[in-house]
Amino acid sequence: MRRKKNTKDKGFTIVELVVVLAILALLLTLGIFALQKYTEKAQEQSLIVDCRSAVLAYYTLWMEKQAKSEIPIITKSELASLLELPGTGN
Repeated sequence: MRRKKNTKDKGFTIVELVVVLAILALLLTLGIFALQKYTEKAQEQSLIVDCRSAVLAYYTLWMEKQAKSEIPIITKSELASLLELPGTGN
């Protein structure tokens, strides 16, 4: 025999809604921490690129000034050592 549908069985209980909200809050928290770590890493990489650009700009200026006077020329290996920043793996 079929059971008659009870009109009170429609919808979700408050416990089910609270559980879903708790799961969503946990996922949101994990996502925020992952995003925060990503932005910190991006800022570090941006700083490294800026430092390398500054070294290259200084080297270019120095080479231009050197061309006008008798300053000794810096070698490629010396330039490479200037561009290696700690912690970059280069």
